[in-house]
Amino acid sequence: MILLTHLGNIKIDKNLDNEYYNSNITLMFNVIKQSSILDSSGQMIIVHNIFGLTSSQSINSNDITLVTHSSLSSIYHLPFLAKRWQGYISIAIFSLAASLDITIQAILFFAKCYPSLAAKISIHLVFPLHNSSHILAHLSASSLKLNSFASFKCNHFKLAITSQVYHQNYNHGFDYPNNLLRNVAASNVFTKFQLIVDIDLVPSYNLKKNFINYIHLNQLQNDSIIWKNHEDEKTVYILPVFEVNLDDNKSEEQSIPKDKKSLLKMVEQGECRPFYFELCWKCQKYTNYELWSLNSNNDDDFKNNYKVKWHDPWEPFFISRIDAPKYDERFRQYGFNRISQVRG
Repeated sequence: MILLTHLGNIKIDKNLDNEYYNSNITLMFNVIKQSSILDSSGQMIIVHNIFGLTSSQSINSNDITLVTHSSLSSIYHLPFLAKRWQGYISIAIFSLAASLDITIQAILFFAKCYPSLAAKISIHLVFPLHNSSHILAHLSASSLKLNSFASFKCNHFKLAITSQVYHQNYNHGFDYPNNLLRNVAASNVFTKFQLIVDIDLVPSYNLKKNFINYIHLNQLQNDSIIWKNHEDEKTVYILPVFEVNLDDNKSEEQSIPKDKKSLLKMVEQGECRPFYFELCWKCQKYTNYELWSLNSNNDDDFKNNYKVKWHDPWEPFFISRIDAPKYDERFRQYGFNRISQVRG
């Protein structure tokens, strides 16, 4: 892609002993039981800020937050995503009520393995109301004290996650509430700008730094300057997105290009192509990949290369102000869900 906490007293313990797990799991379940709210449909339970940053902490508002969502099955993408981003992240995780114990343990396992990354992340939970009260009421003390990740080392984070889950993002027995998750994560952003992406999208290496430099150079952090007319209020910054063939013999760091120059080289070699090139090209072609490719290969040259007006059914990924329209939460599962926000 060229593209706070109720638990402020949690201590990230690198030894990850049973006392660490038991005390923090108990705290997190208390948050679930005491701070849960229903979504607008009355079908989903939302728990804001189960772990991580809060609005009361020192956050630079003239910054940009990466907003994303996932089920437990795909949360293994988070470490590499956070390493690439090197900034604030707000993520909403979907879990079945019966899997809340594993989900919470996975969050603590991530915090233990990647403490510096976890320090800039806020995590929120969404799970179905159906049967949840029965499950929560019957969770025993012994079940909460089971450390499912005790036998795994941090360098096996992906294996640890995939070995504990049996459902993919869109295969839970419930319709995956992607737009609700996006809205929940976005509602916990405390910077002026946001980038909303799916958990398996990876930003180019210096995207955040270059965009911050760009907004300061153009004084876009100044509300009175950026919104000079109605057209500016609907201006967003489109990020071309590509699909990369991952090499099973290489790490993500080695397989995914860091910058535009290396990405274009992979395109020439047939190892990379524009996002949805085969699946739904009409949904992405208005990005004008050809024109973007012909412009400067210098990632530090973060400027408005060209302007494009929105066309149906374009579903771009973009950087926007946080007052951008919300997503229509009636859309669930896969396909044509992000367009509800773009058309807003």
